[in-house]
Amino acid sequence: LIAIASGGDTSLSTASDGTVLHDCNSEVLVIRALRRFLFEQIKSVMRNCDPVGEVFVEMDPDSGLFKLMDNYQVVMIQNNPPSGDASVVQPPPKKPPKNIKHLLNCDHSSPGALQFGVPIYKSGQIRGLTFVTEAFFNDNPNSVKPRSACPSDKLTLMNVVGIQGSLLSQILLPVYISRHIFSKSAVVNKESLKRSFYERIESFIPEITPPYKLNKPEFCVSSSTRKVPFDKMYGRFAGWADCQNSENAWEIIKLPEGKALSKTPKLLSRAKDESDVDFVQRKLTIAKEIESSLVASKLCKRNFMSTFAEVNLLRGKNVTHIYSECKAGAEQFQTTKSMFKAAISRANFGTWVTKKVENDKFSPS
Repeated sequence: LIAIASGGDTSLSTASDGTVLHDCNSEVLVIRALRRFLFEQIKSVMRNCDPVGEVFVEMDPDSGLFKLMDNYQVVMIQNNPPSGDASVVQPPPKKPPKNIKHLLNCDHSSPGALQFGVPIYKSGQIRGLTFVTEAFFNDNPNSVKPRSACPSDKLTLMNVVGIQGSLLSQILLPVYISRHIFSKSAVVNKESLKRSFYERIESFIPEITPPYKLNKPEFCVSSSTRKVPFDKMYGRFAGWADCQNSENAWEIIKLPEGKALSKTPKLLSRAKDESDVDFVQRKLTIAKEIESSLVASKLCKRNFMSTFAEVNLLRGKNVTHIYSECKAGAEQFQTTKSMFKAAISRANFGTWVTKKVENDKFSPS
């Protein structure tokens, strides 16, 4: 086990300095945690140090890049199929179970179509402090709030460009998820998963230049019905942990801010003779402590940019200090990603969400 994550929301922050995690869905967080792990492995190998745990990467002599060792595969284990097209079933469910969130948060009328939006939070205030109570999606393309592709569509993209992202792709050959394993209690439709993850673009994407490809993962159902619990204390949170690294390789992410807690909050239990007013006051005090402790996540763009520069320094290469320019340096990755976007458009499944250029015009220094 390399990494675990729990989440399910998107940040409302419009910050453009690379310090905010805009997408805190569990699938996205665990992939970012895996990227961080691979970066750390590459740094250890290049420094001739013994990495913590087992080594999973080696140098590929033909490309001059690192690669995942041949005897390893990436497997993603999930409680439920990702929200979005992978959870769209035909015929549409007349009344999905209320506790099956990934079925409720998708449009069953258009199989294959991109699904995205921005989270709109209903909130209330107690003594001047805002508490988030509920979130839903608003698909308004003119919204000033950040829009994000849903997990299903991001995983479809990763079946073309790999899970490594633009920065790591300049150091590591493409890595693909070979298998998705779902909880026995999940509502799983393998035909929907195949359609979403690769079939919907297979006829519309031209031949992909190696080492990239159209990946076709396997789908399995676990014999276990156990689910990872998601505790919503003091508001909405997400979290991740690197299971192979040091004890500090984990974080709790506060939503909708998209930043990490710098210290673990106190456990809250009600005293036997504590009044309602005193109990609420203690909750407010802890919540304010949480708000004041927020810092940039280890998985944010700015920190990945710093790690990318550090690895390139070990390789004897200088890189630009502008994040967008570093991303542009992954030419084959960006070309392959453009092919994916064009295939989605040709298939009439919508237009991939675009980000403002200025959002990536930051420097880690």
